[in-house]
Parts: sequence; structure tokens; C-alpha cells
Amino acid sequence: MANLIFGGHKIGSSSLQFSAARGVLSEVENTTQSVGASDGEMLVRSHLKPRIIPVTYDFVALSRREFERQLAPLLYSTDVQKLIIDDRPDEFWYAKVDGKIDMDRAYFLGTGTINFLVPDGIAHSVATQTADNMPYKDVPVNLLTGTSYMATAESVPKGA
Repeated sequence: MANLIFGGHKIGSSSLQFSAARGVLSEVENTTQSVGASDGEMLVRSHLKPRIIPVTYDFVALSRREFERQLAPLLYSTDVQKLIIDDRPDEFWYAKVDGKIDMDRAYFLGTGTINFLVPDGIAHSVATQTADNMPYKDVPVNLLTGTSYMATAESVPKGA
């Protein structure tokens, strides 16, 4: 079980726990085209489709109405928000709540599902990396063929 961080709000506690079914990969859509009289087809394009991440939750609450009133403003947004599921704190998704939030309740216990739409279909890393264009192990980065990272504009041959 995990907690959520959605739009900068931490959601979850000992009485509210989440479990996300992220899946392995978004659905892949491939476009092919036949080429002349040859057998088969040529791959023209391949891309990831948007995905839905269903997040189930379990809660303990004295009042269903109070629970709904506290949860609703944390989940509503007009645009995608950063979603972090803290069982994998190294990744985040740009997501938006999609559809109806289901809830079943028996006495003080409840369960439900929140569907998050991820338009780009991918997880993003929270780690950042800065490119400084400095040589790595004496091999310059972004080096054009026939040039040197020590070269000046006058020493680079035309057409290189």
C-alpha cells in the first residue's frame, strides 16, 4: 500500500491507503504501410497511447460525507498534475482524475477506485541531469566529424 502526492498534496494516512496498477507499458499503436509488390508492410510510425492508471484505495472513516468532502478538493484539477505514488518515489506521472470515483462502504470501512488519465502514457524521472558539454574520458561531447573541441572557428575546415 502507498500514499499519493497529487498536485503537491500528500494524500494518504494510516486510515487511507492506495494501491496502483501501473502495468508494464502503455498500449503501443503501430502504423504500417504496404510497399510496392513486396510481402508484408513497412513500419511507418509507432507511438504510446494515453493510459489509465487505476488506483484502488481502502479507508476507515466515521463519516462518508466528511471523507468525500476532504478528498474531493485534493483530487480535482482543470489540467494534468504531477502524480507521485510513493512506493516508487523516483518516478512521477502527469495525470488527471478521469471518470467517476467509485466507493463501496460497509460500516466504518470503505474501498474504491480512482482512475488517473496519463495523456503522454509515460512515467517521468524525478532525477535531473545537467549537460555541460565537457569531454568525458577525453572524448568530446557533441563533436562534429573532423573537428576538435579545442578548435576555433578559423581552424574548422569548411564543409566539416
